[in-house]
Amino acid sequence: MQADRAGLSVTELVRQRATSGKVTPKRGLADAQLLSELNRVGVNLNQIARALNRGGDRDPHHLDHVLGQLVAVLEHVGRRT
Repeated sequence: MQADRAGLSVTELVRQRATSGKVTPKRGLADAQLLSELNRVGVNLNQIARALNRGGDRDPHHLDHVLGQLVAVLEHVGRRT
């Protein structure tokens, strides 16, 4: 059933279809955790990019660690789809 797949009640599914013509699935806890993890990795990458753009010291071990985290998160996302 569409409502179950979207994580919504039948009433909410019908309301969304009637008002906007589309259904926005409810986000689960796993989605919130994934978004939080992606945000954390993104902040780390942004800090590294700013340091490099200012001519700061390059720490290849830190960059490798952050990129490894990004790869792990993206692999996790790939397994969920």
